[in-house]
Amino acid sequence: MTEKQKVLDSVIKTFINKGEKLRSMRGGDFHEHLRRARNSNNYDWAAVELAGLGASGETIDSAVQEYMIGARTAFVLIRNEYLSMAISMAKRGASREVIEDLLKLVLESYPWIRALEELAQLAGRKPTRDEVFALVQRERESMSYMSSDMHERYTAFAEKYLSARDVKRVIGILDEKVKQWESEGAY
Repeated sequence: MTEKQKVLDSVIKTFINKGEKLRSMRGGDFHEHLRRARNSNNYDWAAVELAGLGASGETIDSAVQEYMIGARTAFVLIRNEYLSMAISMAKRGASREVIEDLLKLVLESYPWIRALEELAQLAGRKPTRDEVFALVQRERESMSYMSSDMHERYTAFAEKYLSARDVKRVIGILDEKVKQWESEGAY
């Protein structure tokens, strides 16, 4: 490890620890806690930026794994932030194994097309058929509104990686979600 990497690794770890310390502070009302949690992310984003200057792969992998824990366990309103930090840190040079673990987390919890594509590319491959269907199913199960724009994005995404027959299945899954929302009067 070079001297530069040692310094970067030390500073990155310090920033991540400061962010974690700020998040774990007790006291105050809900809004105070949420404000501390959001402010602590500034340290984490600084760590992500520093990693891009040449941090060691070990430090990057460790940071990605820390952010993945947050994406699984943090307060609901900041989980997406943790996942965004994990993806950004992974782009700075995470190992393929850590990237694959992060990809699994995305498929378990988040219907993010861009995240799946970027992580698969970082892993040196295209999204698999099973991954595309898992992502579409995650969207199907989510409680978010399915706009025609989102329907088109998921369809275009499926068309890039699946056969015509599988694309029809994806469209069917998405249409089911729209019908469910319409039948429940959610629109």
